[in-house]
Amino acid sequence: MLTVVDGISVLIAIEHQQRIDDSMCKRVLTYDHATYNQQFNLCDVNKRQCLHFIPVVTIVIYTGESYWIKPITIIKLKPKAFIKISNISSPQLHILTEMEKKTFYF
Repeated sequence: MLTVVDGISVLIAIEHQQRIDDSMCKRVLTYDHATYNQQFNLCDVNKRQCLHFIPVVTIVIYTGESYWIKPITIIKLKPKAFIKISNISSPQLHILTEMEKKTFYF
């Protein structure tokens, strides 16, 4: 879904998860990569040098019975040796508090 937040166009993706999944962070990263790749491929070949990607924000809504206990960042899934040499941005999943959950109507 394309929307505007504070004057900036943003693509928002929503993922619903009912079961705890070890690979959730990796899947979100894969989805985001596919979206950026699609933006790149849709751009005119001659204009790719000045391409400004539309930011992608993926929201995962977990409605399972138990508390989420798996990694909430991609960094926690990578071997430590790789973490030391990599400088990637690592989005973090946000676990809602009971108060925050009450603001949603599931």
